[in-house]
Amino acid sequence: MNKEEGLIKADALKYNNGLNRNRRVRSRKACERCHKKKIKCNFQHPCDKCKNSNLAYECFYSVVKKEKYVTIKKDYVENLELELRDLRSKLALNEEKLVQNVNYIAESPSLRTRIIKKQNEAINAVPLKTDPDGNPLVIDQKLPYTTQKSRFIHMGDSACSKFNIKLQQYVLTHKGSETFNQYNFNKLHQFLHYDDEDLVWNNSFINTYCILPDKKTAKELAYVAENYVGIEYYFVMFDSFNLLIDKIYENNEPGTAYTPNNEVSRIQMVQFFAMMALGELYKNEIMPDGRSPGIDYFKYAISLLQDQFEQPTVEYVEALTQIGYYSYSLNRVNSAFMYASLAIRISMLLGLHRKASLSNNSDLDVKEKERRRRLWWTVFIFDRMIASKLGHPYGISVEDIDTELPSEKFFTESEYKEFPESKYMLGQIQIAKISSLILKKIYSINEQSNNRDTSFVENVHEVLTELRDCYNNLDPTLRLQYYKNKSTSKILRNIYSFHNHYNQLIILSTRSLFLYVFINAISDVNFVPSPTSLAISEACIRSAYSINSAINSLYDNDKIAKYGGFDAQYCFSSTVIILMSATVTKFSERTKMEITSRISRSIQVLKYLSSVGSISARHFYDELNNLEISFKQIDIHKTAKVFKKFHNDDGDPLDWDEALCVPSMDFCNPTDFSTVNSVPTKFLMGGLNIMNTDRNTSLMDMKYDKDFFSALSNMDGILNFDGNYALDDEDIQQFLQ
Repeated sequence: MNKEEGLIKADALKYNNGLNRNRRVRSRKACERCHKKKIKCNFQHPCDKCKNSNLAYECFYSVVKKEKYVTIKKDYVENLELELRDLRSKLALNEEKLVQNVNYIAESPSLRTRIIKKQNEAINAVPLKTDPDGNPLVIDQKLPYTTQKSRFIHMGDSACSKFNIKLQQYVLTHKGSETFNQYNFNKLHQFLHYDDEDLVWNNSFINTYCILPDKKTAKELAYVAENYVGIEYYFVMFDSFNLLIDKIYENNEPGTAYTPNNEVSRIQMVQFFAMMALGELYKNEIMPDGRSPGIDYFKYAISLLQDQFEQPTVEYVEALTQIGYYSYSLNRVNSAFMYASLAIRISMLLGLHRKASLSNNSDLDVKEKERRRRLWWTVFIFDRMIASKLGHPYGISVEDIDTELPSEKFFTESEYKEFPESKYMLGQIQIAKISSLILKKIYSINEQSNNRDTSFVENVHEVLTELRDCYNNLDPTLRLQYYKNKSTSKILRNIYSFHNHYNQLIILSTRSLFLYVFINAISDVNFVPSPTSLAISEACIRSAYSINSAINSLYDNDKIAKYGGFDAQYCFSSTVIILMSATVTKFSERTKMEITSRISRSIQVLKYLSSVGSISARHFYDELNNLEISFKQIDIHKTAKVFKKFHNDDGDPLDWDEALCVPSMDFCNPTDFSTVNSVPTKFLMGGLNIMNTDRNTSLMDMKYDKDFFSALSNMDGILNFDGNYALDDEDIQQFLQ
């Protein structure tokens, strides 16, 4: 080794030793005392210098630790930050909810009523104007944002909850019809719903919890969904979906987590779990833990769902429709509206609304063309249905649609296995188109402000005429006269749904004017409504009675959808109208006994549905509770002078507490019922004598004989129609001529 090589090795050794020393935890060369005094230290503890100075207790060494750096991906850090942010926001939200719940529970109903009244007075800052010839519920002026909580959602004027808020606020303020228009009724509102926090969206949930039911259960749930909601709406092709179930279970064992494979696509699994959720929902079995039926399958479906906007498929639209329909049962009405809107937008991207997109595509056979037609019209119906219930604009105008209606004209045996009869969907399409007209003619601000050639009453006339013609042109098997002499148990469930939806549209068309009559009647004793106003109000009330009878028939025959949101809404909407009619309407055919029985019966139905876990029913049950508290403030004896035919069985003015029997609205538990799969027996036992009841006694606490109650309200008869319907009244027929 020469000198030069030796120097290189020495430098390398020195460099390596330096690196090794940097990696070790090093102490200083001297203790702190020696270092300060700059004297030599022997690195002992204590060192010699400190010992000799009798300062051994001051001898210590400062340890210097160098930070270690680890290389990690930027995405990992960002994900951690997002998770931390989400956890902090959820924690803050939970704390806020806890405080709100505690404060709400601590308040008595009367205190909450006073708070609402104070809030109404507080927001009465800017006078708002309405068109005297327009809908009294539609305010022309742009309304301000009235809350600091941005998560609260706006409600449109056609929403039942919005109508209830307006009615309740007016009753509480009770300052006359002129003051009515000065109140900002556009106050934002949050629905009671299944919380977002309980829905999981990540892939770890899919790999761990997406458990398949056994094949027999899957077939059963698919059958329930197909025969409950698949008759009047299109969600899947029946035979093809059963083949899909077979294919899923070829590669997956029951009771195990779903394993993705090439045989079944991800979106097909979304459809599978969504149909399982709908099947369990409408199986009508009460969950022992109080949860919503099908919620686990629903979680699986939304966890698997991904955005598919650039390359959409028919299966993707089907999945969105299924998920949106189930979301409504959880009272996630805003989610349902978003899914419906997304479904109709993607359907337009696929050209489902245009006839040319099907006729010019030679690759599509008869089955695929019919599939696309029925899917489009289902999306159309769902869009109209949700828009009318929330009071929001619909997604597409009828004038922009030219696709053909569903039909079995060219069906072979294979097509008949895939689709039900089209007559049920055709009926829903007709009333969906009329709901578009209602939103346009009655609840559109632009229609009321721009079209001065027609008044609000003329718009109502146009809508009711369309509804009458729609009913007269229905397939005979969809009309009520067809079932007049048949047993209630033999009537398909969707017949009830169709007529409830139809009557709800009549209420939606007429209740604005009925509210106008109501608020003037309770404000001015000398107010005399016109014959036209009375006729339209009568149509509204008759529709409410029809829905009320239908809901009671479903309840008695155990056909009511315990967890579906529509039956609960129809029950609530009709009950509100009956409550109003007990105050201001002529009662030549409706006695105190009938009013009492119908109101209390509706409360019982909502109470039962709430107790078994229906979120929608609980929401409307609470709203009815608040409305009842407000209504008790009305001076019935003063209001009754408006109508000479307003009377009870003895000819005296009807007292409000007697009309309601002051029903108890306390929430009951599922344990209050002796059976969970039928009508609660506590409602069907004993004997009732309404005529001899104490006015302070709650009808909820009374017992009655089932036969007596059925005879009283004709609950076992088909819809209590006797072959007629709401627009058969002589006054309304004269109005429609």
